[in-house]
Amino acid sequence: MPEPSNLIARQPAFLYRKTSKTLQLHCEQAPLAKVAARFGTPAYVYSAQTVRVRFAAMDQAFKGAPHTICYSVKANSNLSLLRLLYKMGSGFDVVSGGELERVLRPDDLLVCDASLASGWAGAYFEQRTPGRRVLFPRGQAGLGYALPAAVGAATARPGGRTVVLAGDGALGYAVGELATIVEHKLPITIVVLNNRSLGWIRWYRRIVFGRGWEDEDFGDVAFADVARAFGLRGQRVTEPGQLAAALRSAAEDAGPALVDVVTEVWQTPIGAHREAVEDGTAAGYGG
Repeated sequence: MPEPSNLIARQPAFLYRKTSKTLQLHCEQAPLAKVAARFGTPAYVYSAQTVRVRFAAMDQAFKGAPHTICYSVKANSNLSLLRLLYKMGSGFDVVSGGELERVLRPDDLLVCDASLASGWAGAYFEQRTPGRRVLFPRGQAGLGYALPAAVGAATARPGGRTVVLAGDGALGYAVGELATIVEHKLPITIVVLNNRSLGWIRWYRRIVFGRGWEDEDFGDVAFADVARAFGLRGQRVTEPGQLAAALRSAAEDAGPALVDVVTEVWQTPIGAHREAVEDGTAAGYGG
């Protein structure tokens, strides 16, 4: 492998190249217009050359000392990127605690709704104590499960807080239960992953049918305003830097609260989604 200093001196990964009579933006040798035409937008494009160069530079910096360079999967779980790093000898950090895990107390209960919300919790929430602390609807129910389930859980165990993790599509199925939560003064905190879509279904349409996924499924519902109209404390998070403080504030509130977290449409914890799109085929995808 060439010395890192020589590698870094190469031309940038993203640059404009003359194609016929026009200038087109490329990543390495790939024209991004063709990437967008094949995979749609938004599309996330990474330079394998840049990753190799940066990894080699870091590896070289520790030359002569026993070391392992570990990549935080939480930062970007793209499977092609992970494969590339693995081939270069990278280790992986896959259990770093998330913001939600940090604010949950030992006696708190996490209730996840169906679809991607369950996937995010399953991939990144680490239960560190024995006992049932997380409820998933797999095999029990579909969209709209979490809020009514949380009402039942909070009523059955009045001493602890119940936290709901749900997508905006799922919350829409049971939003009327916010009135129940306020009426009974239940200590429930609701975290909405708001991507303006039925996320799992949208991925399914893209992978299996190749159509019907281009536009957002819903308008931008301001769930924090909806929550306040029902009598809950509502907050909206539009930037990653706002998340920790909003979750901490909601978890410390004695009454019911809702945090509306605006998320990217095409973020998914399900590796099979990305694999199917990258391969251009639905073969082997279980839906």
